[in-house]
Formats: sequence, C-alpha cells, structure tokens
Amino acid sequence: RRRGVTALLLRAVGPAANRLAGSDLETLRHQSRPARTKHFQSLTNLMRAVGESRVPVVAAFSGVVSGCALGLTSHATFSVATERSVISLPGPAHGYVPESFSLYHLARLPHALGKYMALTGAALTGAELRAVGLATHLTESQVLPNLIDNISFQASQNAVALSNALDDACIPPKLEHFCEHHALHFRSQIEDCFSQDGLVEVMSALQRGNTPWHAQVLQVLRASSPLALQLTFGALQRAASASCWSECLRQEAQLCSALIASNDFKRGFNDLQVAKRALRIEAHDAQELNEDLEADMQWEPNAEWEHSSLERLTPELLQYYLSPSNS
Repeated sequence: RRRGVTALLLRAVGPAANRLAGSDLETLRHQSRPARTKHFQSLTNLMRAVGESRVPVVAAFSGVVSGCALGLTSHATFSVATERSVISLPGPAHGYVPESFSLYHLARLPHALGKYMALTGAALTGAELRAVGLATHLTESQVLPNLIDNISFQASQNAVALSNALDDACIPPKLEHFCEHHALHFRSQIEDCFSQDGLVEVMSALQRGNTPWHAQVLQVLRASSPLALQLTFGALQRAASASCWSECLRQEAQLCSALIASNDFKRGFNDLQVAKRALRIEAHDAQELNEDLEADMQWEPNAEWEHSSLERLTPELLQYYLSPSNS
C-alpha cells in the first residue's frame, strides 16, 4: 500500500473506451506455449491484485465489456455500470471458452444466468448487471465523468466512505422494464434449462420447451463447438463448488491457454473475430446493441468442429485440456 493511495479507479480511456473486448487472440494464436502461458498468468496476477487490494477498487465502465475485462469489474470492490453498459461472453459458438476470469462469480449468479451467458454468448445490460449483482451501482452515462471526479477528491477513501460517495454521486437511469430483448425476461426458462447437472440434460430441457426462445437457444448450442461447450460447462461446475476464487483464476488461465492450440479454436477463430468486432459497434443505447446481439444468436458459424457431438468427447480428451502441462 503506497502512502497517499487510498483507492484505485479502473476505467477505460482512449478510442476503445466504450469497447473492451478481452485478449488479443490474433497475436496469441501465433505465439509459443510459454508465451501464451505468461500472458494468461499475467491476467491471473492482475485479477488477484484487484481482488486482494488493500484499498478499495472502483471499476467504472459505460459500453461493451467482453472477455477478461469482465474479470476486472467482478473482482473490484465496487463496479459502476450505466444504461449503455453491456456484457457479453462469446466463446463456445466460436470454438473457444469465454475467457471471463470471473467464473467464480458467474457460477453464483441467480437463475443459472452464468451458465446461460457463458454457453450461449447472451448479453446483460447495465440494469440487469445491477439486478443480479455484477454491478454494485448504476448511473446515467452522462454522470460518469463527474462521478469519477467526485470520488477522486474524497478525503477518506475507506470502503464505507467510498460506497457512500458512490451512492450520492450516482443518478440512476429511468427504471428499465425487462422485455423480450433482455435475458432476465426469460429468467424462469433459463433457470429451468441451465440449472441441469449436465449439458445433455440442458439440451434435453431446451428440446422440451415449446417456445421460440427455447428453439433459438438450442440452435445456438447445437451450432457451437461440443469441446468448448463441455469445457466451459465443466469449468463452471468446478467454480460453483470452489471455496476460493483465486483457484478458479488459475484453472481458467490454464484452460484459455490450452484451448488456443485446439483444432476447434483454429476453425472458429475467424468467426470469433467477427463476433468481437460486432461487439465494438457504437450503439445508440444498450437495448439496440442487445437486439443486435440477440440477432447474432440466430447465426450459425461456418466452422466444422473436430468432434461432431458431446458423446464423442472422452474423459481423457477433456482432462488433456485441463492439465497444467498443456497450458
């Protein structure tokens, strides 16, 4: 703890301030295994530093957040979202894992929303993030610069004082009704289907559903990489039973690094880059972007996966990607 530093503020600056899309996978896929391991280990160290900080950490974001950027907001003491905030985790549909570095938190979201987001790439808006606890505060985006200045000049920045300062500075947006463009509109269906103990059971529950929503989500899972789906599902199950969030970080880093070498990642990489570019679109508001993401869920990737079904995945294959020696 440095003398005079009473709090840390995390926020995006520059041209990409409203579009945080995670690691540079284009560079990573051409790097050696040790280089990839070093990159994801550095992310693990960063998340651990945020989560174990002796001073309060505030993460403030207004825009699209994806990949490891979600980990920063999850591990911060306080996270501030706005009506323009959207979180999405593209992954299995493109032969990869979500790279969230927040599996511990996702596994504990209500209504099995963590599994739903990680497996399908579905998005949550700022109001939804506040409702489920991924954001501690919600404010109008136009207030964010003043809010940052306000908390910067607080004489005392202990957690209680900082929380009070955020409460005073935030101006909550107009109450948002969760319509069919929001994941929380379908929370009962999500919980019924994604709280199952296995992926096969999840897909069976979706098959039993008799609504367009069930059919659309089932289409996304069927078009996704079976390997990436199973590894993501298993990682969330382990995170749900973990007693320490830092252990989840280590396991996620190993998985992200190892899967870059998989054939499914190589086949789905271009589609993943397209999805990440779509997330960088400057939308007029969060609902408009969420509608765009919802439309993307109906799109099928061009990749042909190495393993055509979940049944073709052996325990030995799954363990291979979970082994530290292959990260």
